[in-house]
Amino acid sequence: MLSDATKANMKDRLAKNGSTFIALHAIEEMAELFQAILKNVNHGKDNRAELLDELADVKLHIHFLHLIYGFTDEEVDDYINAKTMELNERLAQ
Repeated sequence: MLSDATKANMKDRLAKNGSTFIALHAIEEMAELFQAILKNVNHGKDNRAELLDELADVKLHIHFLHLIYGFTDEEVDDYINAKTMELNERLAQ
């Protein structure tokens, strides 16, 4: 759970930099996570610290995307739960 100070900081940063800048930065962070995963999976690199760093960056930017697009945690969690149930049903067939 994010602290109130972190949430306030994120809102300030969003107001200062704008939603387009933050959304594009989110894409950049996702690409960096993608690269770290590829290093681990394809090259067997022990890069746990790098994976954690990139995962934290992506998760932070996911929170920014919640702010930009007006999604609540509950709304996203409900959608995840529904998608998980759908996946389980498909795998059971």
